[in-house]
Amino acid sequence: MLIHGYDVVSDPRSADPAPMLELAAAFNAWGYNSLVIDLGYSTGEHLYSGGPLEAQDIAAAVHWLKERNTRQPVALWGFSDGGHSALLAAAGGAPVAAVVADSAFADAGGVIRGQGAAFLHFPKALLSASPMMMRMFSGEDPANLSTILASHRLLQPTLLIQGTGDRSIAPDNLHVLAALTGGQWVAFAGAGHVASFRSEPSRYLRLAHEFLAVHLK
Repeated sequence: MLIHGYDVVSDPRSADPAPMLELAAAFNAWGYNSLVIDLGYSTGEHLYSGGPLEAQDIAAAVHWLKERNTRQPVALWGFSDGGHSALLAAAGGAPVAAVVADSAFADAGGVIRGQGAAFLHFPKALLSASPMMMRMFSGEDPANLSTILASHRLLQPTLLIQGTGDRSIAPDNLHVLAALTGGQWVAFAGAGHVASFRSEPSRYLRLAHEFLAVHLK
């Protein structure tokens, strides 16, 4: 299952720089099926919540798949916010066999404050209440995986990918998430946000093929 990053357009797949269609084509060539989903905030089902409601969207899609084929294992492959939400869904008990998170982050509230400050040119301190404001609108607190994974051990094998040139999500999130999940991590030198595939497509596809071959037998 391929999961887009944050975007407020009506069809995030059309605007997302992530290589979802390229990966779907590769998965098909390797004998896997693909499902590319739109998260609920992009379809008007709910407001963006910083992880909790998006994780519920992912879990619902997984259960939809399981109802149609209970024996087929499901892997989540999320980009940026989609990667964060995929990890959250797995931690919450979604029945998945493996998780791949490309350019993901640990603390949604911290990312919201940081990106809000950059966009508005305000000091981060002035935006410290933004996660609280999100709760007022979405009914949920932005998720911090550092807290959640401390009490909900992630049992699924995990592959974490990020470019060292990422200016949207601090590259040290790669190592934070690796420590939290115990997962495999791979850095792409100089690659920007969700741009690892574009920087080294052959290496990226080789990693994908090897990871899925092991964990989706």
